[in-house]
Amino acid sequence: MCIKNIRHPRSAYGVLVLMLLLAISSFAEQPVKRKLFQAGAATSNITPKIGSSVNGGFQDRTAMNIHDEMHARGLVLDDGETLLAMVVMDLCLVGREVMDKAKIKANKHTGIPVENMLMSATHTHSAGTAHGTGQSEPDPAYLEFLSERAADAVIRAYHNRRPAKIGWAVGHEPSQVFNRRWKMKPGTDLPNPFGGQDRVKMNPGVGNPDLLEPAGPVDPEVPVISVRDLEGNPIALLANYALHYVGGTGPGDISADYFGMFANRIGELLKVDKNGDMPPFVGIMSNGASGDINNIHWAGEKREAKPPYAQMTLVANTLAAEAYKTEQKIIYKDWVSLASLQQEIQLGVRRPTEEEVKRARNIVASAKDGLLKTSEEVYARETLFMKDYPEQVPVILQAFRIGDLAVTAIPAEVFAEIGLELKEKNPFSTSFTIGLANGYNGYLPTPEQHQLAGYETWRARSSYLETEASNKITATLFSLLDDLKAGHQDVFVLSEQERREGFENLFDGTNLDKWQGNTTDYVAEDGVLVIYPDRGGKGDLFTRKEYSDFIFRFEFQLTPGANNGLGIRAPLEGVAAFEGIELQIIDNTAEKYNNIKDYQRHGSVYGVIPAKTGYLKPVGEWNYQEVVVQGPNIKVILNGTVILDGNIEEASKNGTLDGQDHPGLKRKSGHIGFLGHGDVVRFRNMRVKDLSGK
Repeated sequence: MCIKNIRHPRSAYGVLVLMLLLAISSFAEQPVKRKLFQAGAATSNITPKIGSSVNGGFQDRTAMNIHDEMHARGLVLDDGETLLAMVVMDLCLVGREVMDKAKIKANKHTGIPVENMLMSATHTHSAGTAHGTGQSEPDPAYLEFLSERAADAVIRAYHNRRPAKIGWAVGHEPSQVFNRRWKMKPGTDLPNPFGGQDRVKMNPGVGNPDLLEPAGPVDPEVPVISVRDLEGNPIALLANYALHYVGGTGPGDISADYFGMFANRIGELLKVDKNGDMPPFVGIMSNGASGDINNIHWAGEKREAKPPYAQMTLVANTLAAEAYKTEQKIIYKDWVSLASLQQEIQLGVRRPTEEEVKRARNIVASAKDGLLKTSEEVYARETLFMKDYPEQVPVILQAFRIGDLAVTAIPAEVFAEIGLELKEKNPFSTSFTIGLANGYNGYLPTPEQHQLAGYETWRARSSYLETEASNKITATLFSLLDDLKAGHQDVFVLSEQERREGFENLFDGTNLDKWQGNTTDYVAEDGVLVIYPDRGGKGDLFTRKEYSDFIFRFEFQLTPGANNGLGIRAPLEGVAAFEGIELQIIDNTAEKYNNIKDYQRHGSVYGVIPAKTGYLKPVGEWNYQEVVVQGPNIKVILNGTVILDGNIEEASKNGTLDGQDHPGLKRKSGHIGFLGHGDVVRFRNMRVKDLSGK
């Protein structure tokens, strides 16, 4: 941090630093209370016993071998006021009752509100049965075990919290997603198990000559949330991909599918220390809006069958490589605010008619030896389950805000077009959906997809919500997201303590009503004030109000080559003899400032360059600064440390290095301003407290 006298137009004198530190009283570290962001992650083993039921198909299967262990992978985020917890479990499906029990237990041990916990299944088709579907039924003892272990993942992650920084970005990997629902040529026979004809076919066969076109889109995005501790060590990485599952396991194998392989591979790419003293890194792949998406290129050419796990490994490695590349682009933040909203709505159930129930009974009764082998027999059994369902069921919907990132959670196998709509129409620039979350209410097609029918719409415990369910769900989530956006506190809302202390908010995240001057280079962008020095604007940006004695708090984020200043007690642009005090905000790693000795010779022996003292954070991270001006005294606090405590009048009496008289040192009142010279700088959380008593 250097402090200098400024004159407009800028001259050689403008780079000279005030002799303020001649009156320095202390450079001792004096910590300042500020917001602290923490994060923790953990895993809990949820592998079922050998001999357990394995679901994911029409027929029940039995676990005969554990190819890879199954886990509940937990991540807890803490902004100092709000805690969020996310758990992703290696399961095909899991009911709300299991998750609700887990949340209640985790709440008792951590205090995290149950509505701030998001729990989901990955949808691996080689997991222990945790929800009745097809001809697989769960073991009550295993469900109890799952509740305990899912809660443990939250509790352990909570206790593993440590100071952290967080960031997110979105990758792109279109090579592994294909819509599995296809419209077929007119005249193609498409029977369904209820005696009717569909208009689309799921998994129609590679190279089928009757293929017409996919019935829906795909979502190729790979959103990534990465959390590291303040030393840069990875804590967790959570990714999201709209791919159902891959499959291709050995017979009777338990496997977490590509989700588990991704978790291991991303840790390898990040070179995590598995033997360190810190809690282990946790990689997480969550399932997105993948209800109609799989990994088979139906319009492509037939290929030879691959050995078990080969395709699964390919998908996992491909996604891990993209997630790693995406993570390298992330600009981490050492604090973001967190929020969660949740709403339960009632949705109708597509119950069978009396005639449909009668038909189903006859089909089940006619099955040889009581074994249900055909789709007609399996869905007849499902019809008998559905006759006892209520007319409406409760559906829990949830939205998280992590800074300016939004995450929505739906307890269903969501079609890709619904996930895309949620991304495109919500008020957040970055968002994604986690499916199979907080319960299981079957497939979620759109009303238009219901009209096309097909496997995903066939009435069963795996697909029973009313045809308008998706519209009601998205409307609810959009409302929750709007409310979260309106309550976004990262960049423009005062804390309750600051309100009580009399601070004024100088920037609401959207407009510059309290500022005047250069609004060409200085713009509001995504809730942050950004200076773009190359846009042709003239002059600098100043508060409309003048201040004599004040406390000014703000945060700034540098980019390579950034060079900005903070004007204090300054006159406005255009005044002929502009004079004032400037605190330098500069990236000293920039090439043009590499000659530190020469730069110091011009005055930093009387000031402090942050990069030399080590108090400035790396480029891309947010710095917190507080400036206290009262009478002739000025104090500067950077990232919790007092780096300047001086007397302006004493510096003025002693003159400056150029031997010139600078009236700006004698000013008793003026504006606070940002003075842009170099590359892009971002500012946020700008607030001021007037100490003059006016």
